[in-house]
Amino acid sequence: MNEAVTRTPLNYVKMLVRESALNLREFSVDEMVKATDCKRTSVQNELRHMLEEKYLITKPSSGPHQRPGKPSSIYRLTDDEKKIEELVQEVRRFRPRRDPGPRTLGRNYDLAREFLDRAGAAPEAERKALLATADNLLQAAWADQGGTGGVDDAFFKYQEGRLLFMRKAYEPAG
Repeated sequence: MNEAVTRTPLNYVKMLVRESALNLREFSVDEMVKATDCKRTSVQNELRHMLEEKYLITKPSSGPHQRPGKPSSIYRLTDDEKKIEELVQEVRRFRPRRDPGPRTLGRNYDLAREFLDRAGAAPEAERKALLATADNLLQAAWADQGGTGGVDDAFFKYQEGRLLFMRKAYEPAG
C-alpha cells in the first residue's frame, strides 16, 4: 500500500519558527521543536538561516547533553532592536490580514440604515413615513454613539447624507 507523505510547506515552517522565536526569546532546538510541532531538521535549518541573517545569537548550553556529538546550543534573539523590528515585520507579512467584518454602530444605526434602504425602494406614498422613522433612529444613534470625532462619525454622516438626498434636500446633502 502506497501512502502519501505529507510535508509541511517551507514558508509555514519559516513563519512558525520565526514567530515562536519572537515569543520564546531564548530557546533550545528541542524547545523550538515542541513549540512549532515541526520536524527537527526543518527547525534546525530555519534556525541556521536566522543565525546567518543575524536575528539570533547562540551559546553552548550548560550542563550535560542527551545527544551524541557536540553540546546543544541555546539560541537567543539578538540585542539589535533594528533586526528584531525587521523580524517582526517579516512575521507580520506571513499573517493574513484580518477582516474587521461588518461595523456595528448600535441597533438604532442599523435600523436607520434598514429604513433608508427600504425608503429607497418604496413608492412615494410610503417614503415620507420611512424617512421620518429613519431620521428619528439616526438622531438617537448619533446621541448614543456619534460625535466622537472618530471613523464611526463618517458612517453616521453618510447615512445622514442619504436621508437628505432622499428628501431631495440637495444643498445640505452635498
